[in-house]
Amino acid sequence: MAGDDHAWGLAPFLKRLGDDSKVTTVVDVQPQGAELRAWTKSGRLGAVATRTQPTIILLSLPFAASCEADLAELRRQSGAATLVWVRPPGSEPGLRRALDRAKVPSFHSEALPIPTAGSAVTARGYAGWAGALWRWIG
Repeated sequence: MAGDDHAWGLAPFLKRLGDDSKVTTVVDVQPQGAELRAWTKSGRLGAVATRTQPTIILLSLPFAASCEADLAELRRQSGAATLVWVRPPGSEPGLRRALDRAKVPSFHSEALPIPTAGSAVTARGYAGWAGALWRWIG
């Protein structure tokens, strides 16, 4: 699991689900100020992928317009791992189109009833979201 605030909120629940299933879960989050271009330029995802050799990389980052080149670079940095974008609740239609064009599979979080307090996802919301994501991964 890599990415921003949502990755940070999902990570402990995904880690627990992984532990229960004997799946190693590696977490690399930058809760504040994470953005796609910064991750692409830093090579951060590639470094973690090289070190840990994951099967799947779940990525949650804010959407940036005209991000196809960045998506292609992140796919390259992912190595043999499948890169899966975890779309945020209420994500924009432009994100789905960009991911489809880049052939990056994505989890449709916006279809879930994720509990929030104001604009923030609650712990209960993250727990349910992680469970739905875990079942989707299969």
